[in-house]
Amino acid sequence: MRRALMLSLLFALTVFAAGQILAQTPVPATRPVSPETAAKLAAAAPKFVPPATTTEEKPAVDLREIDKPKNGIIRLPAYLVQEPKVRAFKEREMLTPKGNLALALKRHPGLRFNPLFFLGSNDGIALAMLEEERRLERLAEMADLLSLMRYGDTPVSNDTKRMVQQAFMQPSDFGWQGGGPWAGLVVPWERK
Repeated sequence: MRRALMLSLLFALTVFAAGQILAQTPVPATRPVSPETAAKLAAAAPKFVPPATTTEEKPAVDLREIDKPKNGIIRLPAYLVQEPKVRAFKEREMLTPKGNLALALKRHPGLRFNPLFFLGSNDGIALAMLEEERRLERLAEMADLLSLMRYGDTPVSNDTKRMVQQAFMQPSDFGWQGGGPWAGLVVPWERK
């Protein structure tokens, strides 16, 4: 939950910074020719005379009847699609839990074999390995986004880099440093 919040915050900051950069860059309005040359060209060019309009309206002719192709291909009228494109989903966003497990076992087929069958299956290990691969994919995507920010006017701050590292850091949940079942345990030789 915390990692997802950090990712969404980082993404929002990236989009906000890109918008600020685009808003600050003025577009220079330059003419390709000088005003004197433009005046000379305008004087030499013929004046525009709009065509005479007629009040009679002719009925629209169905061009499909007139312009029939000889090879029998049906021609359809041209359409302009104005809807936005559908977002391309990644594989990790579309899979169900069973699909995730099948993908993990497909990527790591050795986990299907468990000589210690009485201890349970390796499904949890396969899912953990798949999640680690996905974490690395998301880290690579974010690194690509940060590399694009380098080409802008404002450099990438160290705070932004630190936030990305914290968002994708894998927490240590085992051992004497990170917690786990021994978190907060005071051993006799460390008592004061």
